[in-house]
Amino acid sequence: MTTQRRPPPIQYLTAFEAAARHSSFKSAANELSVTASAISQQIKSLEEHLDISLFERGARGITLSKEGESFYLVSKQTISTYQTTYAEFVRQFDTHFVRISMIPYIASEIIIPRLDSFSDMHPDINLLIETSMGVQDLSGSEIDCALRLGVPPWSGCDHKLISTVSSNLVVSPSYFKKHPTITADNFDQHTIVHTRPDVDDWQRVKEIFNIKKTPAKELHLDSYGTAIKAAEEGLGVAIGLIPTINKALHSRKLIAYSEQHVPIDEGYYLVTKKGMIESSEYLSIYNWAVSVFNDLVRA
Repeated sequence: MTTQRRPPPIQYLTAFEAAARHSSFKSAANELSVTASAISQQIKSLEEHLDISLFERGARGITLSKEGESFYLVSKQTISTYQTTYAEFVRQFDTHFVRISMIPYIASEIIIPRLDSFSDMHPDINLLIETSMGVQDLSGSEIDCALRLGVPPWSGCDHKLISTVSSNLVVSPSYFKKHPTITADNFDQHTIVHTRPDVDDWQRVKEIFNIKKTPAKELHLDSYGTAIKAAEEGLGVAIGLIPTINKALHSRKLIAYSEQHVPIDEGYYLVTKKGMIESSEYLSIYNWAVSVFNDLVRA
């Protein structure tokens, strides 16, 4: 490989990165809305510029050469840096929405009722809230950031802790009147409500308290919000997350079985694309979210 006085044209990197990621010129072409021959020609020009072979071409397709694997890291980082810095440039000079993802319960019960205060503090930032029970992949999507419950890190993202989380077993007053205790011995008399479709929180509870018995019934719901609503309606025992259900506890819509909340590993985080977490815009969102959760704790 000969030493080059200047790097290759950046448009070649887009074609190469897509072809390397898909191991296919055709798939890269489909992604970039060009022809496969155009992808092939750009990569050929890139190889001539670098004076190396980036791919090993065979009857079964293409694979990266040793040099290609190394240059793939360069191209991927270059494209990511360009996208991130360009997005920051646009934010400085363009009125736009910041798309933030969160689960429906947090949106409806925590964020939206307090959204006016954010608008008053930051009239130049327009929040567009998108709800989903799934973990949204921020890389390559229109979602700018997320308010996420979980344990970091998340690939390709930055994060800042908004609030720690504790849990407690919660029921309605009517259910509590019928079942004033829940123990390993009477667990088989209870109906348990599953609050997260992708995580078996009850398995963790059973392990902590060495519960061997099977509950009388199990109610599976597709979101945390509907599960908490089911508990409020007296349908069973749910695992409530503190501080997000503090309002329901204080209003006596829900009653906690224990006076002591149990800390869990998960926390609420603001999650952004790589390199964006310290920008003024996201720091404004983060600081406001922290104040909202602090108010929940003090309530």
